[in-house]
Formats: sequence, structure tokens, C-alpha cells
Amino acid sequence: IISSPMLNNWGRRRLTMFTNRTGVEGESNAKQLIYNYVFGHPDSNILMFPVTRAIAFNHKSNRTKYNYDGSKNFGPNAFLRWSKSDKKTQYYLRRHVADLRQENYATMILEFIASRDINPDEEIFIDYGIDWEKAWNAHLTNFFEKEYGRAQFSSKSLVDMNGDKMNKDNHQWTDDYFTVCMTREIPDRDSDEWIEILPNEQGSFGVNYEHIGYDLMRDGISWCPCIILAINDESHLDVVIFAVSTENTSQRFIRRVRHLHNQYVEFRPIPGKSDQHFTGA
Repeated sequence: IISSPMLNNWGRRRLTMFTNRTGVEGESNAKQLIYNYVFGHPDSNILMFPVTRAIAFNHKSNRTKYNYDGSKNFGPNAFLRWSKSDKKTQYYLRRHVADLRQENYATMILEFIASRDINPDEEIFIDYGIDWEKAWNAHLTNFFEKEYGRAQFSSKSLVDMNGDKMNKDNHQWTDDYFTVCMTREIPDRDSDEWIEILPNEQGSFGVNYEHIGYDLMRDGISWCPCIILAINDESHLDVVIFAVSTENTSQRFIRRVRHLHNQYVEFRPIPGKSDQHFTGA
């Protein structure tokens, strides 16, 4: 899929920050966020940072049967291996790890290999390992209840909400979360209704030209912001999806899909409101 040179970082303490550099207790997290994106081993003092887009690959394992939204878990679709063709990588694999200290630049190369056929727009997942998975599950169940109390919005909140999508109490957007729909999996139907949203007009279904949903859109992704209008039955929803013209992004639309299965709807955090932005996280 992709390969990545790995930048060597010696000593975990190098990623520790002064936590009250402005004199305000708890002003910042103890660890730099980059700590979440390095590869390492509990018994090693070296951390390796990927310098390509491989840094964005998320975790999934075969240790659970279902995803947090209740859909079947097919596990990761990629795995890691050291490059077999890069000479420096093969050289240092035969040397003591301390020999890497003589290298001032990214040296060894990791390859991210597809473990099965991957569809266009399908997200890439790798298995971070059982130790990471246990730590993450402990974070979900313990951290926020201990530090902030149950009322605090967190990843645990999103897990619960995505496991209970037909709960109408969660359908209204808040300052913490919003809903998205997997547009690439939704076929065009005759019953779909496309409505252009014009500037300086009231709009439709509570959506006007300045609605935050258009700001939450991202280029080149298959998930788009959407609003749940109503519940049709035990598994289908009536939604409107935010859309823009591919030729003129200032031309804005909503697409109403009257009968959408809830597997294509997901709750997401508002940018800046996820766990990694919390003090102490």
C-alpha cells in the first residue's frame, strides 16, 4: 500500500513537555501528541516516527466480532513488515539497536502491506497490538469517569451512541458531536430529493447557506455531514446530507434520503472536541 522511512527518536522523555510553562497548573498535557503516532516496544528506549501518510492508519483487530456501531468486524486489512529490498533496513536488522544512533535521519523503512483486497475509498486499518487495545479500552471505561465524571463527553460517549443509533435523544447536533453518512455506499434513488441552498434565503429542513455542516465537509472523503429528520422503523432513518457542486464548491445542496439503513450513519466528534484535546489525556 505504502512504505515509510522511520525517524528515530531516542528516549521517551524527549516527548514530555513542561506542564505549567505558563504558570497555570494543568495548562497542557504532559506528553506531546506526537507520542500517539510513534512505533515502539515496552522494553525498548527507541521510538520510530513514520514520515509518510502511513501515520494516519487506524487500529482494528480480529479480537472482537463486532465494531462499536454493531456491524460485523472484518479485522485489519493491512499488516507491517520491514522492507526486504532496502539495504539499510536489512543491515540494521542484523545490528545492535544502539548502532542506529549514528544515523541522523530516517533510516529503516516499514512497509504497509494489504492483507486482502481493498475497495476504493475503504479505510486502511492495522493491528496496533493487544497491549495498545487493552490500554485504549481502559481509557474508555476509566479515564473520563475518574477525571471528569460521567457527564463529560468522550470517546466512550461516541461508542455508546454509535451502538444505539435509533435513540432519538442523540440525533440533534451539539457543540460536541454531529452525524455523518457514508455517501459512497448510498445508491441514487428516484425517491431522493436534491435541494439547492441559496445565500440569503431561509433554506430547508433547518439548513441554510451558512450552516456549520458545510464547514464540516472534507474534500475527497466518503463520509459527509448529515442530519437525521426522523426514524422510519427499527433500523432505517430519514436524513438530509450536505453536498456541494464538484465544479463550484460555493454552490450548496442538501440531498434527502428517505429510507437509509443506520449502518450508513455514524456519530463523530466536532473538530477540537475529541479526547486528545483534553488536559491530561
